[in-house]
Amino acid sequence: MNKKKFTKLLALYLPYLVIGLAATNLGEAWRLAEGKELGDKIVSLMGTLPAAFANPLPSLHPLDILVGICCGAGLRLAVYLKSKNAKKYRHGMEYGSARWGTPADIAPFIAPKFEDNIILTKTERLMMSNRPPDPKNARNKNVLVVGGSGSGKTRYFIKPNLLQCTSKSHPVSFVVTDPKGGLIQECGLALLKNGYKIRTMNTINFHKSMRYNPFAYIHEEKDILKLVTTLMTNTKGEGQGGDPFWDKAERLLLTSLIAYLHYEAPAEEQNFATLLEMLNTMQVSEEDEDYQNPVDLLFEDLAKKVKKIFNLDSVRLVSYGENNPLISRVAICGGSGQSFYQEALTKGAQVYITGDIYYHTAQEMLTNGLLALDPGHHIEVLFVRKLAEKFQTWSCQENWDITILESQVNTNPFYHL
Repeated sequence: MNKKKFTKLLALYLPYLVIGLAATNLGEAWRLAEGKELGDKIVSLMGTLPAAFANPLPSLHPLDILVGICCGAGLRLAVYLKSKNAKKYRHGMEYGSARWGTPADIAPFIAPKFEDNIILTKTERLMMSNRPPDPKNARNKNVLVVGGSGSGKTRYFIKPNLLQCTSKSHPVSFVVTDPKGGLIQECGLALLKNGYKIRTMNTINFHKSMRYNPFAYIHEEKDILKLVTTLMTNTKGEGQGGDPFWDKAERLLLTSLIAYLHYEAPAEEQNFATLLEMLNTMQVSEEDEDYQNPVDLLFEDLAKKVKKIFNLDSVRLVSYGENNPLISRVAICGGSGQSFYQEALTKGAQVYITGDIYYHTAQEMLTNGLLALDPGHHIEVLFVRKLAEKFQTWSCQENWDITILESQVNTNPFYHL
């Protein structure tokens, strides 16, 4: 410990040491006082105090020294507690320190260029930059305006900031809720002149509203599932759902319809209007069991398409008579692939296309909810060209000295009248 530090500590604790030594004389006076009761001791203390303090030197009796230590330590503790509480006590601010701000208080938060600020009032603004010269002046840009109807929230805050659209350093976009429809009429032209593009969502008059077609953003199967999930989530309503069977049925129906529109319908019919029209046509007649609505015919349309693409004279349908569900996923296996129909079910297929389906296997497929099309075993002839192309590619890559010939012989032993 250096001399300077020792001097500082000595100056700090010397008063308590002096008072403690003086208090030893007080302990001596109490010790010399006669009487067993507290009252007698106090009365006798008045007589022993002069004798105890007659000698300026401290008493060295152990009990007197203990009294001196207690007095010095007690005084130091009292001073410490008072000084500690004094740090929390702000004189002159007993009722809080809030006050009205002055121009000097807001000045560090205002950008030099007027257009680089959020307008708060006529004289107060807030810089839009997130990196002010002094980092401690960075502030959140969220502003809450509270006021009654007609108090000027739109006129004195919204409109000035919408028209504040000329900043080159901090260009901003606006998302505005305009229930009265007045802001777009009063500020829209100014925004257009400054290069803004305006998109309007009018839920009252859709003829004046911009819109988009979710079907245009479907590129693969998972996009269909996302659209169906979004549609069901936003039309579910409040409260607990009922039997999950109906949720699954709704999901399957919507997925099938949307998939059909995406893969089969022309571009101008891929929209919600066509989807709603299809849903409205899905009627059931209790009087006529053979009644077919337009959607029931879609499975037969698929069969006809298979017949046309594969250039067949006939095709067998494994189905529930004339009452068939919509199709969104198809599995296909060339040749005789009836033994693999369980794999098609595992992959979520609703229709399985393969040849040589046996009678009992067809019954098992229907029991498991799987429709099937049987274009015949000879359908595998379509793979001849594909295999030839594959072999030709390998031949070029590996420099094989071979010639690939496609068989032109018709090996189909069946024809239909």
